[in-house]
Amino acid sequence: MRWVETNRRPSQHEAVPASVWRRADRLLPEAKRLAGTFPSGSGPNCFGNVVAAAGVPDTAIVQVFPDQFKAWLDRQTEPVRGTGHVREPGTVLYWTEHGKLAHAAVTIGDGWVLNKPSQAWSCPRLIMTVRDLVNRWRYPTTRWYRRRMID
Repeated sequence: MRWVETNRRPSQHEAVPASVWRRADRLLPEAKRLAGTFPSGSGPNCFGNVVAAAGVPDTAIVQVFPDQFKAWLDRQTEPVRGTGHVREPGTVLYWTEHGKLAHAAVTIGDGWVLNKPSQAWSCPRLIMTVRDLVNRWRYPTTRWYRRRMID
């Protein structure tokens, strides 16, 4: 357990106010349950984490591939411009690297985001601030996009 905790920021899910979780529940019915938990093994990834938070069955326990995630994005979200939507629940943040999907997370509201940094068993599903996540993904080869979930 010491190895898992070394050099990792803890999930901040306990700092999220109940009102934020209640507001997020409409679009992200599984987000609160997933926050701060570990997958049962390696494989579950950032893409599956976003889709699972939205309530798609079984996606929290498997690897969701970029093409599957892109198909879900096309069906369930619409593009937004600017950063105003990142404080609302259900804004999918995703990055491409050299034009290919590289990472995704989803906002739960008030500047908080649900993120799974890797597909390793030792990597929990974290709640962190949007600002921290965006700063971690600032690389010259990446591009950041935002899409809003639609009802």
